[in-house]
Amino acid sequence: MDRFIPAAAPGESASSGAKDDADAMHRMVNAARASEGLPALERDVSLDKLALAHVEEMLKANIVGHTLSGGDLRLRIEAAGLRTKIAGENLASAKTLENAHRALWTSPSHRDNLLRTQFNRIGVAAMRSSDGSVWVTEVFAD
Repeated sequence: MDRFIPAAAPGESASSGAKDDADAMHRMVNAARASEGLPALERDVSLDKLALAHVEEMLKANIVGHTLSGGDLRLRIEAAGLRTKIAGENLASAKTLENAHRALWTSPSHRDNLLRTQFNRIGVAAMRSSDGSVWVTEVFAD
């Protein structure tokens, strides 16, 4: 599931002291953004719900994928009655939260979502599978 990425990604150390895995991922995202001189993303309860529903679907299907039964992100946003001009989504499954963050950081398209200046809100969900690995969904919006 996760490949070994030896170098730490910006923001990894921000996970300590988090109240849960989703909070840890949010802290790492904002610390990575800060390392690039970008403002923090505000957690959005509606986007959190969207992220949670998707991470539950991924875990149930045992597939990391953007288009499961709820459709692609745009369809899921519309079905939830949310309004956004732009949106993005990062997905990961790894043995640790830090490895999930590293995988997202090293992927150019995922890093683009992490650092996109048009985004100002984020929804985050993280769940653990029976083997202890973590499944993550990050939903970004303007």
